[in-house]
Amino acid sequence: MIRYDFFEEDTLIIVQYPEIIEKDQIISFMEFVYHRIQNKKLKKILIDFRNCKPNFGIGNLGEIKNARVKFYDGLPTVYLVTNSIETAYTLYFAEHFNQIKICSTIDFAIKLLDLNTSNKELEEMIGTLSKQFK
Repeated sequence: MIRYDFFEEDTLIIVQYPEIIEKDQIISFMEFVYHRIQNKKLKKILIDFRNCKPNFGIGNLGEIKNARVKFYDGLPTVYLVTNSIETAYTLYFAEHFNQIKICSTIDFAIKLLDLNTSNKELEEMIGTLSKQFK
């Protein structure tokens, strides 16, 4: 289950992917959120990709890239990662979109997205995401 919530007066969405995620689940979630943000002022995306294992091959990333172009082109996005598999998957997007960054620390995520919060507060925000997408 994907967990998410909006913060900073709807200008930031934080998303946490589950331990195992499918390609179609990511694309469906992008479309789901896109239809809910049309009247919001979304300006930043933080995706917690830590401890996530994609259940699809890297060859399938093109479909996710196309969905990203359709729904979120131009939005600064930071992927939080902890290992080489997560980095390999997210690096594909970073190579195609200059507004996507990858980092392994909360400190750097805060800096990259210019968030006005502390490490502890951001970890709490991630840990208490209230909305779910199946």
